[in-house]
Amino acid sequence: MFLIGHPLDLDHPERGPDRIAAQLAAADSVDALIREAAYLGGRWVVLAWDGAQLVAVPDCAATMPAYWSKRPFVLASHLHLVAELAQLERDEGSMNLMARARSLGARGTLHWPGIKTPFLGVAPLLPNHHLTWDGQEGRHVRFYPFDDTTLERDVDRAYKQFRELFVAHVQAICRAGEPNAIGVSLTAGVDSRASLAAALSWRPTNLIAFTFVRQTEMPPGLLDDLLGANAVAVANRVFHRVVVLDDRTDTAFNAAYRRTFRHTPQFRGVAQSYYYQLPDTLIELQSMISAAGSGASYRNRGEPLSSARLARLYSNSEYGRTAEVGEALAEFAEYADLTDEARLGPIDYHDAFYWEHRLGRWATLRMQEVDLAHLMMLPYNSRGVIEALQGPPLEERAGKQAQRRFIAESGILRPPGWAAPARCG
Repeated sequence: MFLIGHPLDLDHPERGPDRIAAQLAAADSVDALIREAAYLGGRWVVLAWDGAQLVAVPDCAATMPAYWSKRPFVLASHLHLVAELAQLERDEGSMNLMARARSLGARGTLHWPGIKTPFLGVAPLLPNHHLTWDGQEGRHVRFYPFDDTTLERDVDRAYKQFRELFVAHVQAICRAGEPNAIGVSLTAGVDSRASLAAALSWRPTNLIAFTFVRQTEMPPGLLDDLLGANAVAVANRVFHRVVVLDDRTDTAFNAAYRRTFRHTPQFRGVAQSYYYQLPDTLIELQSMISAAGSGASYRNRGEPLSSARLARLYSNSEYGRTAEVGEALAEFAEYADLTDEARLGPIDYHDAFYWEHRLGRWATLRMQEVDLAHLMMLPYNSRGVIEALQGPPLEERAGKQAQRRFIAESGILRPPGWAAPARCG
């Protein structure tokens, strides 16, 4: 058995990766191994062979990505690597689909719909699923929610669960990262300020914060992030570094980036800026993933689950209404076993879709980009944390009430007269 990455046992924080791996290897069945692994924190993927089949299990949000091809069966961390090893052709239809999105004026961060990739026959291992291969056939199978999964609906009890697990997770990341510097990717938003508050509860002596800016233009949102992050960092005596966006193309980093993400570039400038301006030993606390729990991204709910509905959630635009996108999301629904709301138990399908599609397809690529610079860890990447956030009714969580309450109780100081903009971050 291989446990790749940086697992954290929140119930037994003294256990290192070797002891966690031994505990998983001692499981008496695949189901028991999956259940044991599912509530680990950190960032990792498990590969286990029981003599008859290979099983791959990802962390909470599949932040240590895995991609695979059926014939020949290849499993690897990067989709370009799978395509190269399996000698697969480029999917011109997928490439044209992304070009069409831009021509139709689709806004926001674009990523491939469904399980589309730039190559024929390459698919992702999604959050809440495991992959099996018996030597002949590969299968992508949903394992979560479990039959006995429940969510705490009481606001105060759910908040207590969130607070305890969130602090435990961030402290475990800080503890495991020592003596390296711990760097909070800080904005003016609620999510990253909560991460800073949790890190301050551990108070590593090597804690810093950083915010990236553009050198030539400063849109209002980025200016708010810079000023807000600096105010919070200074008020808490945390060194704040400004990272200037580096768009150079004549760099060694750019050559490595093109080799790794030739057909899937997202934000090379940020990763390159981190590579040249931050220590390569830095452990970054990045606050993505929280929206899978808060529900802030999809507040308009009420429609029944359908592939057409998923397509609109993916892109509520002319592009999102094209036949190709509809077909891609219908394929995704089958692949992810996301066709029946009853299968999701207490999990709202909007939350499941964000968790598995937005995070599983877009966010993981952003994480892999930054991995070329330093190690990114995710404070919200704990199933217990996400469950605690998902429990209360939408109106009690879509405003990120739990994070705001945590920040208030943590006593993070801000200069008088400065208020964070009403935005996420």
